[in-house]
Amino acid sequence: MQLLHYNILNGFNGCTIPFRPFLDYLKSNGTDILCLNEYRSHPQLDDALHELGYKYTVVNENHNSPNRVAIFSRLEIQKVIALPDWCRLVWIEVGDLNMIAYHASPLGIAEVTSEVTNIIGLLEPVTPIIICGDFNSLSQRDADSLEYSRLPATAGTRYCEQATLNFSALEMFEAAGFLDHRGPGTQNTVPTAHYRDHEMGATLRLDYVLSKNVQVTKVEVVREEPFKEMSDHFPISFSAAT
Repeated sequence: MQLLHYNILNGFNGCTIPFRPFLDYLKSNGTDILCLNEYRSHPQLDDALHELGYKYTVVNENHNSPNRVAIFSRLEIQKVIALPDWCRLVWIEVGDLNMIAYHASPLGIAEVTSEVTNIIGLLEPVTPIIICGDFNSLSQRDADSLEYSRLPATAGTRYCEQATLNFSALEMFEAAGFLDHRGPGTQNTVPTAHYRDHEMGATLRLDYVLSKNVQVTKVEVVREEPFKEMSDHFPISFSAAT
């Protein structure tokens, strides 16, 4: 199956161009499952996705953020397992696969690690599983290539503790047996043409595809048009087989 994760910047409210090219991409790419962060219900978008064959939709309406997590699927969703109110997360079952879309708290390391602790506890007995989303966290594996050493003076508590970069969220997932899939080439997902004040335009990988007992391939940060204008994040395309 073909999947796409995409943080769509306040439901495309920050988009400088119509989202029709995004729909054209989905049509040509053959995406089966679409995982959206910062989703906000939009009748035109929802209707267009339905027309493209995404008949199954699950949205986390329980969290108090106006930005939701949503999964749109062309494949039948067998079961909705979790829609918690304590984090922005959707957990569904499609065929043999447990699929999770997650958007971590933007409030800092303590909030994110608390969420991740609870998520790992929730998922501990479960396989096969994929979790993708905007983790608002950094991986030490990117520190050299993306020059994270330049961040401490500007990143604040979102990525640092006492001016020291913190990689604990990704380390916790990896300690729990999750593989972090980066794919070839440059893997930063922010920023696009949209400047990010809270990182002063720093180049970061914030969006991840993690898996356990799933064959994940063809992981790619999609940099083609129109994505640099659609959001402050680039999407991630990937394939999975259980």
